[in-house]
Amino acid sequence: MGVGFGLLFPALATYLVNWHFDKLHRIGEYLYAHWQTVGTSWQFVGYVQQNIPFLWIIDTTPLILGILAYLIGRKQDQLERLNARQEVLIQQRTDELHQQNARLRREITVRRRTEAALRQATQQAQHLAHSKDQFLSAMSHEIRTPLHGIIGMADLLQHETLSAQQHTYLEALRFSASHLHQLVNDLLDYQKLEEDRLSIESVAFDLFELVAQLQTATAVLAQQKKLVLRVNLAPKVPQWVVGDPLRLQQVLHNLLSNALKFTESGEILLAIRLAADARPDSVGLLFEVKDTGIGIAPQKLAMIFDRFTQADADTTRRFGGTGLGLAITRKLLALQGSRIQVDSEVGRGSRFYFVQHFAPANHGTVPGKQPMLQTEHPTWPGMRVLVAEDDRINQLVIQKLLTSCQIEVTLVDNGAQAVETVASQETFDLVLMDLHMHEMDGLEATRQIRRLQAHLDQPLPIVALTAAVTEEARTQAEQAGMNGMLAKPMHKPLVYKVLETYAPAPEEVTPPPGIRVRT
Repeated sequence: MGVGFGLLFPALATYLVNWHFDKLHRIGEYLYAHWQTVGTSWQFVGYVQQNIPFLWIIDTTPLILGILAYLIGRKQDQLERLNARQEVLIQQRTDELHQQNARLRREITVRRRTEAALRQATQQAQHLAHSKDQFLSAMSHEIRTPLHGIIGMADLLQHETLSAQQHTYLEALRFSASHLHQLVNDLLDYQKLEEDRLSIESVAFDLFELVAQLQTATAVLAQQKKLVLRVNLAPKVPQWVVGDPLRLQQVLHNLLSNALKFTESGEILLAIRLAADARPDSVGLLFEVKDTGIGIAPQKLAMIFDRFTQADADTTRRFGGTGLGLAITRKLLALQGSRIQVDSEVGRGSRFYFVQHFAPANHGTVPGKQPMLQTEHPTWPGMRVLVAEDDRINQLVIQKLLTSCQIEVTLVDNGAQAVETVASQETFDLVLMDLHMHEMDGLEATRQIRRLQAHLDQPLPIVALTAAVTEEARTQAEQAGMNGMLAKPMHKPLVYKVLETYAPAPEEVTPPPGIRVRT
C-alpha cells in the first residue's frame, strides 16, 4: 500500500499542474456552494466520485495515510518489541558467557594447579625412586662386600689343615654366608621385577658350560646333605643358543636350591631335552628339576608362586627362606614368554618344569672356542694382575686366590693409585678394578687409563669388581671402557674363566710370581 501511495502522488501532482488556476478556482467555488447546500453526506461523496475523481483521491488520502501510519506504527512496535527481546536475550547470553568464562578460568586455574602438583609429585617420586636405587645399590655394596670377605676367607680355610670339628664349623659358616647372600639377591631382584626395571639380554652362550657351573655351585650342598645330584642332557640339545644366560642360570639355580632345601634324602635331577612344540625359527627346550623331597599338597600348589609365601608356616620355620625364590622364577620366565609349572605329591617329591625357546646360534654369533680348564685349580705362571681394591679383607681374599694360581699380584688402594701405576709404564696382563673406592672410583680410573693408552692397538683389559651387579652398573662400566664384570662374592669358576680369557700366551710369560703393595 505504501508503494501505491508513493506512486499516486506524482500522478496527482501532474494532473493538478495540467489544470489552469482559474479552473481550480471555479471548482473550489462550486464545491463550497454545493457543500453549503447538501452538507457532508454520502450523496456529496458520490457526486464528487462521479464528477471530480481527483477530489475523491484527495478526500480519501488522510484515511489511506492513517492506515499506512497505523501499519507502519504497528510494525515499528513489533520491531521495537523484537529488538527489546533480542537485547534481553543478548544480555542473557552475554551474562552466561561471562559466567562460562569465569568458570573456565577457575577450571583452568584448578587444572594448572593440579598439573603443577602432579609434576611436583612426579619429580618427588622420581627423586625418591632414584634415592631408593642409590640406597639399594649402596646397601647391596655394603652387605655384599663383607659377605665377600666372609665367603672368601671360608674358601681359603678349606685348603688349610683342619680338624673334623673345625671343618664342621667352617661348612656351617659357608652355608650361612651363602644363604644370606642368596636372600640379599632375592630381595634386590624382586624389587627390580616389581618396578619392571629388569631387562632380558639376547646373546650367544654355551648352555653346557652354564649347566656345568650350576652343577659345581650346588654340588657342595648336595654332598653335605648326602644327596645325589644328577644332570641329564638329551643327545640333541644344542650346546650354543641365543638368549639370556644370566636369567636362565638364575631360574635354574632357584629351582635347584629349592629342591636341595626341601629334600632330606634321595636325589635331585636337572634334565634338559628338546620340547615337543617345535618352531621353525627357534629351539624349544624343556627344563625340569625333580626331587624326592617333602612334596606339596594339591591345595597349596597355586600359592607357592606368590611372593613371601611358602606352603605353610611350619615349612618356613623348618626350612627358612623369604618365599621369594619361586615368585622371582615365575616373573623371570614370564618376561621371556615362558611359564613355570609343577607336579607334586606329598611325601614323594616335586617336579618343576618349563619350556623356553631360544634363537639358534649360527657361526656369526658363537664366540671363538675358549680352551677348557682341565684342572680344578688351574695356574698361570708369570701372569701379572693389578688389583685396585680399598677393602683390606677383600684384598687378602683376591690376593690369596690369584697367588694360588701362580699369578704376580700388585695391590693398590684406590683408582688414583691404579692410574699412577699404569702410567709408570709397568706391564700388566689384567686389571681387576673395584667400582666403589675412596679418592677415585673405578669408573673414573678406567676413563683415565683409557685416555693414557689411547694410542695402543690392544689396551689393557680392565674387569670391574662390584658388589652391586645391576644393569645400570654394567652400562656405566661399558661406557667407561671396562671389558667385563665380576660380582662379589666372587665365584671361583667365573674368576678362572676371566683369567683364562686374558692370560698371556706361554711364550710371553716372565719371572716368578710375587705380591707387591703400592701405597
